[in-house]
Amino acid sequence: MTSTVLAQITDELSTNLSSDRELHLLKSAHRIIDKNLTVNALTDKNDTYYRYLHRMMAITFGSLEKKSADVRLAAEEYYEHILKAYECYGFPETSFRVLALSIDKMTGARQVTKVMKYVVYYLDILPKQRLQERNGRTFYQDVIRKLLLKSLDINETICHQSLEKSCDRLISAVEWNTNDLRGIADKTRSKMWSTRGHASRTMAALLGAIMIESKETFPTDFNAHVEKVIETFVNNQNVPVGAISLIKKCLTLYSNDVSLDNMKGLIEMLILMIRDSSNEVAYDAFAALEELMKCDIDQLEGFVPGRFLRTTYGSTSSEPEEPSCSTEFVDPLVNADLYEQLQETKPPPKVDLHLEDFEKLATDSKPSVINYVTAFLGKSFLLTGHGKLLKTDRQSKDSMKILAIRVLNVISNRIRVDTFSVRIGEKTQCLVDIIDYSTSSDDQLCQQAIKFMFLILRHRTDLEDCLDIFKSVKKYRYLLDAVTTEHLITLRGTQLLEYLEIMASRPLLTTKYDLSIPDITNACGFIGVVRNGLVQNKLKDERMVEMVERFQNCLKRCIIDCWDTPRFVNAVPTLFGFNSGNVISEDSYPCSVPLRLKLLSGKRSKQNSHCLQQNLYDDWRTCLISEALMPTIVKMSAILRESLASPEYCHEKVAQISRMHWNSDTLPAVLQVMAVSLTDSPSKEECYHGFHVGMAVLNWIYRNVYNERGAAETKEFPFLQHSRTEMDDALGNRNEFGATLKAYYTTVQSSADEKLDQLLTPTMNLMMAAMATNFRTSTENVLEIIIYIKVLFTISPISALKLLHSLLRCLLDPKLVDTLTRGRVFYFESSNTKAFNNDDEFLIEALKCKGDKYFNRWGDDMDVERVNLGFMTSEILGQLEPLITQGLKCFRYRGLAEKEQVLQIMICLINHQLKLTDADPTQCLMKYTNEAFGQLEACPHPELFDTLMHFLATASRFEIERTYQKPVAVAIKLMSAVDKMPAENFSYVMKAVSFALLNGRFETDETDGFIKMSQSTWRLCMKNAPTETLFTLSLLLEKSDTAVKNQELFWSIFSEWINQKDVISRHVPFSAIALPLSLITEYLTSDDVKIFEIMDGWVKNNEEGNINGRSALIAALYFSANDKIKNWQKYVSYVIANGRESSGAEFLSKYADNSLFSDLDEELDFDEELDGINFTTVEGMLEKHLCGSFQDLCHTIVCLGEASVFDFIELIEKEYPNDDSIWGLLISEFRRLEDDLEHRLDITFRLQDLAEAMSERFNTDMYLKLLANIKDAGVNLNCLNITQIKFILDQVTLTCPEDGYVLRGVRNLLLHPRMYQLIMEDELGTAQLFVKLAEKVSGITITDALIASYSQYRVDFQVKGDMDERKVKEIKKFTLSVFALCQEANLRSPKHLSKSQAACFRHPVLNSIFNISLVAMKCFHWIPVVEIVRKPTITCLPPTGHVCDVLVLDDIRSRLSKVELVTNAQFEVLFTTMQAVIAHTVIGPEKDHHDDKDVLEREARSCNALQLYIATILNSMKYPNGGDPLSGFVLKSPYISELFLQSTEFAHLCNLKSVWKCEPRTAFTTPLERHNQKIWTHCDGKTTLYGICQTPLFALWQLCGMMPIEFKQHANYHRIDHSASNYFLTSATNIDTISNVKQLMNIFEYWYSQGIGELGEPLLYTILQTILHLSDFFDDPDLHKAVLRTTSIIYRHEYDQNPFLSSFVHIMFLKSISVLGADMNSPEFKPGEPESIAMKIVSSGLASDFKIIRVHTLAGLLYLVQSDTYESFMPAIDILSSCLEKYLKKLANGTGNLATDESQFVIALICKLLEVPIRLKQDKKTMLKLLLAAMRVRKERFIIELIGEGIEQLLCRSNEFNADVINFLLAGLESGDPIPFPTDNEYYCRIVYRILMVAATRAKVANDEASMTRIHKGLQKLGFDLLRRGETAPAIARTLPFFSICVNGVENTIDSYMDTFMNVDDKDIRFVTSLISQIVETAATSKKWSMELKTFRKEMQSKQESLDERNQWLFNLLCKKIIE
Repeated sequence: MTSTVLAQITDELSTNLSSDRELHLLKSAHRIIDKNLTVNALTDKNDTYYRYLHRMMAITFGSLEKKSADVRLAAEEYYEHILKAYECYGFPETSFRVLALSIDKMTGARQVTKVMKYVVYYLDILPKQRLQERNGRTFYQDVIRKLLLKSLDINETICHQSLEKSCDRLISAVEWNTNDLRGIADKTRSKMWSTRGHASRTMAALLGAIMIESKETFPTDFNAHVEKVIETFVNNQNVPVGAISLIKKCLTLYSNDVSLDNMKGLIEMLILMIRDSSNEVAYDAFAALEELMKCDIDQLEGFVPGRFLRTTYGSTSSEPEEPSCSTEFVDPLVNADLYEQLQETKPPPKVDLHLEDFEKLATDSKPSVINYVTAFLGKSFLLTGHGKLLKTDRQSKDSMKILAIRVLNVISNRIRVDTFSVRIGEKTQCLVDIIDYSTSSDDQLCQQAIKFMFLILRHRTDLEDCLDIFKSVKKYRYLLDAVTTEHLITLRGTQLLEYLEIMASRPLLTTKYDLSIPDITNACGFIGVVRNGLVQNKLKDERMVEMVERFQNCLKRCIIDCWDTPRFVNAVPTLFGFNSGNVISEDSYPCSVPLRLKLLSGKRSKQNSHCLQQNLYDDWRTCLISEALMPTIVKMSAILRESLASPEYCHEKVAQISRMHWNSDTLPAVLQVMAVSLTDSPSKEECYHGFHVGMAVLNWIYRNVYNERGAAETKEFPFLQHSRTEMDDALGNRNEFGATLKAYYTTVQSSADEKLDQLLTPTMNLMMAAMATNFRTSTENVLEIIIYIKVLFTISPISALKLLHSLLRCLLDPKLVDTLTRGRVFYFESSNTKAFNNDDEFLIEALKCKGDKYFNRWGDDMDVERVNLGFMTSEILGQLEPLITQGLKCFRYRGLAEKEQVLQIMICLINHQLKLTDADPTQCLMKYTNEAFGQLEACPHPELFDTLMHFLATASRFEIERTYQKPVAVAIKLMSAVDKMPAENFSYVMKAVSFALLNGRFETDETDGFIKMSQSTWRLCMKNAPTETLFTLSLLLEKSDTAVKNQELFWSIFSEWINQKDVISRHVPFSAIALPLSLITEYLTSDDVKIFEIMDGWVKNNEEGNINGRSALIAALYFSANDKIKNWQKYVSYVIANGRESSGAEFLSKYADNSLFSDLDEELDFDEELDGINFTTVEGMLEKHLCGSFQDLCHTIVCLGEASVFDFIELIEKEYPNDDSIWGLLISEFRRLEDDLEHRLDITFRLQDLAEAMSERFNTDMYLKLLANIKDAGVNLNCLNITQIKFILDQVTLTCPEDGYVLRGVRNLLLHPRMYQLIMEDELGTAQLFVKLAEKVSGITITDALIASYSQYRVDFQVKGDMDERKVKEIKKFTLSVFALCQEANLRSPKHLSKSQAACFRHPVLNSIFNISLVAMKCFHWIPVVEIVRKPTITCLPPTGHVCDVLVLDDIRSRLSKVELVTNAQFEVLFTTMQAVIAHTVIGPEKDHHDDKDVLEREARSCNALQLYIATILNSMKYPNGGDPLSGFVLKSPYISELFLQSTEFAHLCNLKSVWKCEPRTAFTTPLERHNQKIWTHCDGKTTLYGICQTPLFALWQLCGMMPIEFKQHANYHRIDHSASNYFLTSATNIDTISNVKQLMNIFEYWYSQGIGELGEPLLYTILQTILHLSDFFDDPDLHKAVLRTTSIIYRHEYDQNPFLSSFVHIMFLKSISVLGADMNSPEFKPGEPESIAMKIVSSGLASDFKIIRVHTLAGLLYLVQSDTYESFMPAIDILSSCLEKYLKKLANGTGNLATDESQFVIALICKLLEVPIRLKQDKKTMLKLLLAAMRVRKERFIIELIGEGIEQLLCRSNEFNADVINFLLAGLESGDPIPFPTDNEYYCRIVYRILMVAATRAKVANDEASMTRIHKGLQKLGFDLLRRGETAPAIARTLPFFSICVNGVENTIDSYMDTFMNVDDKDIRFVTSLISQIVETAATSKKWSMELKTFRKEMQSKQESLDERNQWLFNLLCKKIIE
């Protein structure tokens, strides 16, 4: 049926049709043929479709010339499809013949281009034809000849373009006979002379290709051509551009064939053409001159252009006749025809052949061609002769300048021109001046000039103003482009390289506001050059290595930050290929493993030749771009699901889980990384994932590319699922991966598109890697793969073959594949090999036993006949057969890859004795094998030698008739013919030879050919392929009972090799040398060789020779013949001295005896000696003062007074010069004495005295240690003068760690009021100090290069008042350097500055410059104005007005947050600017007058303005000028009403608690909700962040003036002291702050009134965030009322749908009613309404699923619980208490899993509810017990500490619960309690101890003796238990004696301690000493106790005679310790 339709269609197409009809018919015919396209339809002439298929080919070929573009496209699609079909079914020759037939029918240019494209393609695939046909031509040659001659007849541009593009490949693809070439050349030449423009150039390209192909044929022709061109030119006839273009193309090849006269004429002619640069030939003349300058023309020595053409052609050139003296004038306008006639008869004017003499062009240069050209170009186009001025665009066209400089670049590459001078008239000018063109705005001119500059820089870097030129270059990326590895050596250490480095990393740092992909790409290229330079030149340059590493870190950060921006991702593919320095990987050994699957591996070679480390990327994206070579393993799982642990994902943009940002362009690269990942770490799970990702891609190709071409749908294959379920496991998101593939496919044009190939290559690599290791899968999957292979044969045969090969390997028996794959010359088969960690250990073990046990030639030779077929089933085999047959057809292709795969498949089949039913390809392959080995020189693929040998070995092993050659015989022939081959093929030959010896079965005598081989052949092989040759030689070593055969041969060749210096030897693996040497150790050490004498000779003469070979020999002998001699020292020293980088040295250093490396040992001994001193001296101090720990020792020293303190600090300075930990203890002891917390009246020397005394005897290092530990101590440093401060700041170096004592000390100094005072006295002077410090801290040095890199930014200056000019100039220079430093520091720290940097930039001068927004300057051309004031100082205000874009506001905010300081002036400007921005927000009806984009932009701007507003306010409060940064916080202070809190006992308790590293003053006052879990590890967990609920309610009341008067009488509340920079709360600024805040609230209310829906979500959130923070500082009740109003508006507007809104409403409503009270007079609320809203809010908030809502509700309730009016809100409080009870029960059961911030508020609220006098529904004591139980049950430290802290505060503030707490905690400690005490929980024990301390103090104040005794017993039991374990010993040892003495008195306390600890044998006596001395110290704090102690000592003294040993010891101790 369809055939008749086709007949009709083809008939109709032969007639004249309309375009639409023709298009329809073409498409219909294509569809029908596509559905019936089978092998028969293509090949069987009797098939119905065969005729129509070919008829359609003829029709569509004709349609290629139709006018309609659609028709042409449809015709092209069909024509290409059929060609491709023949190829895919294995008949590429037929495709070629079809094209050949089309050539005769060619009539138009489009047909020519199409045929040409495909002829080139098929000639690439098909093998070259060698057989000459009868007419002396091959078929291919005939086709090409016809094609070329035919195309020469078609004069159309597209035909010329196609011919120009393809001519080189067409001519070189076949072997020509001379006559044919001449015929084409003659026709081309005549066309070249007769055409113009592009056509002429095309002819020149073709003629050039012919001349290059057959150099012997055309030398005279080329010479004649040059002569003809010169004559034509001289006679002023038209020279076609092609004629010059041909000279350009062939000049380098034929330069020696051109006669001397012609060469001279050519040079002058080109110069003249260039001089008269008006015609089109000038451009080609420049190009020809450029080629000419590249040639070395010896015969021109001594020739100088100028007079040659004049003298040679002056007479012969046609003289113009004298014009006839006709007076008739012809007007061209009146008589045009006559005028033209006259013009034609006029002879052409004569050419001016005059050239200036060399002397007029150059000075001080030797006359020569090169110098003449240089001078001529400089004078004609570039230089003016006036100073340094250059020619402008009017004087000489830019295009000519570009061409001239290109020629000069070629010249300066050959000779030095840096001193060349050009004469212009009377003046001269240096050629080097043309470097100034680098700053031109024309890109190409700029690039060429930069190239010239860098060619000059190769020789000298002392050029004047080079840096100025660098900084004036408009596009600095051209500078980066011009650097090559040669420049690095001259540029090293110069400012120029530093400038380039800064500019390279700049585009990575400014991506936020200026993402320039070309700049990033060029920067990557530049750093790639630096890396290669380091490796190639073996530079040990740490700065350059740092530069590379710093750049890579920046790049990594930049990639992760920019990955979401579409422009960046689209540029990713262009970034590949950069920065991927080629690394030489070591040869694999053994090297004969032809069947190894070639998998991609990312492992770098472990060469020590360069210092660049492997880069570790924790992100696959960075790995992709930073190194296309991928030296790192990126785990599959990391690619498919990004790890959350990686720190990169903590930035704001990424939500909870990071989805893959798949991008279709990067898909091939991602698949490539996956393939590398699998090769390097093939775990089972990873392979599973990789396999299914690969299958998903193939599935897509099948369904999209293949099915569109009409193949059957998946009905036939029920197991093909369209969406693979396995993909769910493998990929984080299947749909996303699908979408990526879809996106990729939209860019694939057809199945012949290269983009499809780009995708298939990595997919195949991935599949091969996934299937390579013990792969197991289901039959369904195998059948599915088979279908994909079928499809791939029609798209990419090589991919199909690779997949088929991998599949076969999986299905066959793995053991057998193993024996095919592994080379086994040294086969480790001993049982103990499992114990080794790596191959190196194997190797050493093998060497030590001289190869015994480890040597086995063939491994296990399996019984082949009984091998199973793995998992191959008959069903699978049936499906595979046709595919294998089809695959074998690919062997005819030219490609190496296809041939290799086919051979490997065949080897697998033969080994398994699988016969194909329809073909036996062995003969065909064997024929090829014999040909390849027979004609070595002609073999096109020497890389295949080893695989061919493998094939031969396998085939010959199984043949029955024994007709094949033996592998060993072939190998001998192969090796003896090796000298005819090029050097690079030696390794392939030797691999094949070694394989024949390894796996080809042979008898011993058959190897005689190798032994008799000439020495010169072996020598050649060793020189060019050492690893493979050594392997071959080692295979000839055969062990017999008596000796090893052929060892003499091995040694003679090896010994010669190690005496020659040779480059390749570096890459020979150690095992290749060491293993065979270990086999012949006996021979080497025998008298025949006397190896040790030879080695002594090397050592004596210190010869290097082949050091890698020698070091490997010495190492091998060290391991295998260690017992032969004793003195290995000298040999090891020789190896280390000459070959430290060699592999032998590496093995010796790892596995040899350490005593051989004597120089290292001396250093180690030295270190130990030092450690010893430290230990003994300090121990002595502890013993002398009877102390158990350093903390006790410091306490003792402080008590002893000034002299002891100074002796002690001098001692620790000597002992621990680099450590300040003991200083920390010493100063904390001093601080405990402040405020008389220790009642030691006898101590007069305090911390302030120490600071003053130390400043008098000043030592910088000691003073720094003091400063490092006095943070917040309030020490007055007025004793320090500016000189001392300079000394202190000079101690900072680049390497100081951030938390080391130097930087801590410096930070504390910078933030001290003393520093503030000095800054006020001299701002500029101190600024210079701060700048020097900032340079060291940030690692950025201010150099000219750094300042130059910011020269593009303009800064204006304004001088106020009269100042000295010189001074002003200095200040300006200083300002610019500070500007560069500040901006660079800001760019390099994108997230935040280090603490030390921030401290430096808080100096007012640095701060105002740091806050200059670079974004405003770059994007909005804002010019900052720096004011120079008389003081002298400088200030600069932030940008205002139109500049306040989103980006700028963001930049200002980030700068503020980095330095965290706002100066007064900045605050005012920012404040007013933000108000203005906010006021311009478009809202409500105003939106109609603006477009959407503008509305959104303004809204975003307002958001940023509000955030900046808050940041400004918080920062202004945070750092009071010159004070302690944290004191600026308005921290919550609890309301202190208890008398207990004012007692001395409480003060003493605070002091005792401070032993646990907390501040005595805040020991019991920090609010629980301000703790931070992360800080526990460092100290006491108190946070310094500003957060919700920051200001206490009492402070708010006080601010608003709402505190009831009568309340003050019995309320001792804390008044807020405003910090010095607290502009917001005081009216220190010129702005009336309050009216501003009111105005802001009015704006918000106006916005709300327009409808909340009108506000965008981001803006609404920002407003709420703003109010949340601002309300902490409102000082007017009206503002709180405004908040309540806005809150109720949101509340009524369906607020509960959005968690953020809800949380805001909850906290703000509760906070406002707490401030205002319930009975506020407000028209918005009816009576009782606030209470009911509060009820609803609390009940919904506490039950919410969102944590943010629960936390904010709890925070609001914390205010309410403390307010006076809580009784009005009792229902809400009841809900709260029930909810808290539930929380508590969960906690106490150990089941509740609370988030930390939530549990903080819960515990804070419980403690607050217990403390305030509220009557609850629940019993308070029950709640308390639950709380205590929770503390006992939980194991988390955070919860235990938090509850403990809460209970301590509760006991301090309320007397109600003391008894309950004591009863609960002592349960289990007192005897007879049934519940044991959890002594195993250290945190709990410690907290109980602390709470009991508070309870004991309370009992003491209440004079409750019974409780005191009871608590003390518990304390003592717990304390003694903790002391026994040594846990937290210093704190317990310090505090316990106090309570013991309170209860038992001094004597009993000492007795109890002695009884407990003295009798325990294993306790150190010093431990007991320290405990007793603590009792003495404690007794000294009270007069009463001191008396008791002295009385006790008197008693002991009176009984001294009768004291036993223990008491005698105690008496001696007391005598030493008690101070009279």
